[in-house]
Amino acid sequence: MPPSEPPLGRCCRPRASTWPEIVLLDIQLPDLDGLAVAEQLAVAPDAPAVVLISSRDAAAYGPRLQATPARGFIPKRGLSGEALAALIG
Repeated sequence: MPPSEPPLGRCCRPRASTWPEIVLLDIQLPDLDGLAVAEQLAVAPDAPAVVLISSRDAAAYGPRLQATPARGFIPKRGLSGEALAALIG
């Protein structure tokens, strides 16, 4: 990825008719930093609610996870409709 190109520019381009209300975002993306993507989504027009997921525990991400604008974090082993609804409201 070129240093000048932001992660959001590579993963999605907002369109009014297809822009999601909720994004379930894996932190450990192969070529992107999921936490950086969450930060960019948060400042997008009509920003979606972002819920971060990972196979690792929250403690593995430390202060970066705590500082993220995402609605919350769910470890993959705890991912369920109920857990997602609890964060989204």
